[in-house]
Amino acid sequence: MNENLVALHPYLCRYIDATELFDCIKNKRIILRDPKFWEDKNDYFLIKQYIEGKGINNIYSSCFTSNDDAYHFWKIYANRPTGICIKFDTSKLFKSIKKDPQTQCFRFDVVQYRALKDVTQNEVNINEYPFIKRLAFKAEEEVRLFFEESKTNLPHRTLGIELNSIKEIVISPLIRDEFVEEFLRIIKSVEDLSNIRVRRSTILDSSTWQKQMQY
Repeated sequence: MNENLVALHPYLCRYIDATELFDCIKNKRIILRDPKFWEDKNDYFLIKQYIEGKGINNIYSSCFTSNDDAYHFWKIYANRPTGICIKFDTSKLFKSIKKDPQTQCFRFDVVQYRALKDVTQNEVNINEYPFIKRLAFKAEEEVRLFFEESKTNLPHRTLGIELNSIKEIVISPLIRDEFVEEFLRIIKSVEDLSNIRVRRSTILDSSTWQKQMQY
């Protein structure tokens, strides 16, 4: 695991649907899933090469970004009225991983973006394969968490976390105005989130921006 992650990215965001948020805060866990369901087939090709090359039976992943409240993430990864962004404290995610009985099976690192000419002209170590993506996706600023093991065959793997790992919960700017307050109330009622900021994204409608720019 890359311990420098904390210095590079003190906070990491995960864009998801509200159903996964409720599972996260109620069961205090992050779900890692099989990458074979990823939309980008170039990504999974590299994962498959890595699995076969390293003799790993199963691999599970959860993806984050250091990009905070970005419009293209709302549109691509949380493009629904119940879209959510969870902002995690990276150092506390590391603590959760280290508490796991199988801590040695986790890999947690930033994605390296490579141009096609770079990978055709230079040999790439197979250990880097899970953290390589095409340069066209550089704006994602992605960080990946993997769990690798060779014994069981489960549909997913979970990482137990403490709720104080969550710095902030941001709801989608795409939610209809009349549902905002009720949606915020529902989120806060699932678990005691008194120490966690819960708000709606203002990326599409910021009173501060508009006030500052008023002529």
